[in-house]
Amino acid sequence: MSHRIGNIYCFDTSSFVCLKYSFPLDSWLQPMWGLVDDRAADGRLVAPREVRREINEHYKNDELKDWIRAHENVIREMDDAQEHYMKMIMKKFPNIIDIEAERPNADAHGVA
Repeated sequence: MSHRIGNIYCFDTSSFVCLKYSFPLDSWLQPMWGLVDDRAADGRLVAPREVRREINEHYKNDELKDWIRAHENVIREMDDAQEHYMKMIMKKFPNIIDIEAERPNADAHGVA
């Protein structure tokens, strides 16, 4: 017997930022965040750990940082298979991230 979980949504930092500005938590549009909360609660919303790093660095004292902190189950560490794919992606698309940058970049992690 198979159990269908449904779609899995992998968010990068820009996904959270677009939600924040398009559907402010303190507005009448807040119910959209209820759907996001539901996906986080049922394990169908994930984000690479680099997303947390980007948000913590760029959104200090912000409701987005608070949301991520309250939904730590969304943040995923990279497993061996993802690490392998990330190396392949970086080899094929070396400019996907700036390896010299001092700030975190989640793009390659999200693709992997």
